Amino acid sequence: VEIRDRALRQRFEAVNAHIQPNSAAILISYLFYRGSAHAARVYWHLRNALFAERTRALLLAVENLPAERNPYRMRIIPPTGSMYPLLQIETLPAGLSLDWLASSLARRGIGLLPLATFARTEKGFETGRTTFRLTLGGVDGAEALLTKTRRLLIDLNRLIAEEAARYNRRTPRFHPA
Repeated sequence: VEIRDRALRQRFEAVNAHIQPNSAAILISYLFYRGSAHAARVYWHLRNALFAERTRALLLAVENLPAERNPYRMRIIPPTGSMYPLLQIETLPAGLSLDWLASSLARRGIGLLPLATFARTEKGFETGRTTFRLTLGGVDGAEALLTKTRRLLIDLNRLIAEEAARYNRRTPRFHPA
């Protein structure tokens, strides 16, 4: 990088010095570069098979959840061209924020990212307002993801119901002047 402003270059170098190279990514890139095209296709086939199996587990978790346990009609939207399926809440009560839900889940050890974080357009923000981004990466297999997703759906439906009840019960108190 060429940065002519000395102070800006020094700040950039100071920040950049803290970034460690991703050795695994470098190794995989090297192996792809040095390996055959067949080896690369085998890798991508295995990766896609694992992601497809994990996606089926997420979809099955929603499918197996009885309607009375899913009153906010949550659904999984499979990934298209990435490893990020989406968890959409079709009937999110008015006034509820996915940021608040994400914070509440984080306190329980569940990390979800509201899709609005990645929105760049009005349409993207509208979709992201009711949607979380999930990932298919990690070490959990399909069976573990099925169990965890079911638990997530149940907990998230309960959290939404609790917050919606609190939000709707609040009435303003007026004090006579």
